[in-house]
Amino acid sequence: MNEPAPKPITRVGVIGDPHAEDERLAAAIVFLQAEGVDALLCTGDVVTGKGDANRCCHLLEENGVHTVRGNHDRWFFTDGYMNMLPDATPPDELDLRARAFLQTLPQTLPFETVRGPLQLAHGTDIDDMLAVYPGDGRWVLEANWKLQRLYAEGEYRVLVGGHTHAPMVRAFDHLTLLNPGTLRRDRDSGILLADLAAGTVAFYQFDEAGTVSPAGRPASLPKPSEEML
Repeated sequence: MNEPAPKPITRVGVIGDPHAEDERLAAAIVFLQAEGVDALLCTGDVVTGKGDANRCCHLLEENGVHTVRGNHDRWFFTDGYMNMLPDATPPDELDLRARAFLQTLPQTLPFETVRGPLQLAHGTDIDDMLAVYPGDGRWVLEANWKLQRLYAEGEYRVLVGGHTHAPMVRAFDHLTLLNPGTLRRDRDSGILLADLAAGTVAFYQFDEAGTVSPAGRPASLPKPSEEML
């Protein structure tokens, strides 16, 4: 007997690049679970930071957070990783379970939502170093050939990504881009909760005590206003 197809996602919680911030990651998961989301997503870059990357891997796995691979997660398994960044996660910090989790993260994940198909990636599609910034102008967007292809193919209605550490909502005709920001304490820390039926996106940040609080008023998912040629 065939199992029924899962219901399209209505409310989705998205956690930005964790960068080993285990305390904030734990708080973000608890907060979004309490909000009754249909799915929890994470934009990757689990490692490289001042917290406990091992615990971050366990938290994401134990709570069923759909996570994609970021460039730092990819770099972790390269020989030169420890010499690349000051906050690089030491290889011996991750136990076998955490390493297996990190090593098997997919580049992208597709989801069905009430707004249409959604793709989760770290950057743009399978390129974990190519991302859209809030201030990117037309010429930058035209040069982003992966975004151009996704737009032209029309397979997705929502793209969720990270990498930039900059919270963002942007629309290009039929395509909406969401970025929750990052959990890094020295950046614009953030998570987002999108109600795809109501057409709203709420961003959240952390205070110095690590408490989750609204980052301004909820925003409306933008009506298409920009056309890409």
